[in-house]
Amino acid sequence: MNRNRQKLGSPTPGPGGPQAQSGYVFNETGNILVTTTAPDGDSLPDEARALFDEVYGFFTAMTKAIDTSIDPATNGTYSRFDHTAIQRIVEGSGFFVHQAEEDLSKATSSHGAAFSTELVRWILGLAANPGDLPFAQTMVADIGRTGLTLKANPANPDPTVANIFFVCELSLGMPTVRATVISCNVAASHSAFIARPCLSKAKLSTRLTLHKDTYFFVTPPFLKSYPGNPAGVVKDPRYVQLVEDLRALVEGT
Repeated sequence: MNRNRQKLGSPTPGPGGPQAQSGYVFNETGNILVTTTAPDGDSLPDEARALFDEVYGFFTAMTKAIDTSIDPATNGTYSRFDHTAIQRIVEGSGFFVHQAEEDLSKATSSHGAAFSTELVRWILGLAANPGDLPFAQTMVADIGRTGLTLKANPANPDPTVANIFFVCELSLGMPTVRATVISCNVAASHSAFIARPCLSKAKLSTRLTLHKDTYFFVTPPFLKSYPGNPAGVVKDPRYVQLVEDLRALVEGT
């Protein structure tokens, strides 16, 4: 994980009662969440830290592959929030094992940063304080902007946006990694995309319809050679090949 991460914090009790006592921390983009039930949340065992660093290495490769893949619908590069790009990597890479799926619907009157924080908390089941999710407003605004851009392109008559979260959990001493893909059809929630509640300064009534897929995630074996050394990973020819393989999946080649 990025060494600039914030201090692990403890979630506050939610309206449904006390939550599981665990610390949590996100990477700077909000796509990687580390949770732990260890009494001292800042002290991760070496095995868990190494595994979570591998996840960071894979996410970096995945992001680079999407950012450099050409979308034939626009002749430009894919957005990292394009559902097609994310899903092709998830389904074709062999590192994701599908576990569950569900359709979600949420109505809210929140706006501005509160809307974005509430949305991320709801998706991930966190009872986090607003200050613990500084990335939320930028993330949600970028997803909304991507949806409107895709919708405006005649080559994308029915676009879907998405985002992926890697949830790295240390529970009772056992590290595990799950990936959650949240997708949203722009047409089904078009009024919310137009209203941009994440940037609004006035109270709005918004309803979003989302789809949530959960996967077990297994990291590429070679990443185990670089515990805590992201700079070394990107210079490895196997990392370069991984990016090329993921890019080929995105572009369908």
